[in-house]
Amino acid sequence: MSSAAVTVHNKVAIGASGLAEDSTASYLSTRPVSRCASRGCKIAGTEVWTGAQLVARCWTRGDTLTNRDLTSENISQNPAGVSSDIWYEIVLHDGQSGYLSEVYIAPQHRGGMNLPECPRR
Repeated sequence: MSSAAVTVHNKVAIGASGLAEDSTASYLSTRPVSRCASRGCKIAGTEVWTGAQLVARCWTRGDTLTNRDLTSENISQNPAGVSSDIWYEIVLHDGQSGYLSEVYIAPQHRGGMNLPECPRR
């Protein structure tokens, strides 16, 4: 099966031009849906921060997420703000796998990375 190296970009867009590390880590989930920590689909022990190198093997569509702080003034003008419904299936070195929204992946690694679409589960 194909795979691609991706870099975590756990950043939040703030105001017209700000971009800062999120105060909470990104993590893998068992389904491509938002707020898994509160919905029972977070995979424990898979927290990652900006700079972490991961391996993606496919992509799928799921909930649309954004890295924009929607409460900040002029957020619609921030070029670092991104929204997407693409989720990568990530495989960790210990064999665990789960989904991570591409909004938490470095900009150069977004858009599917020429990976195949994940099989339906």
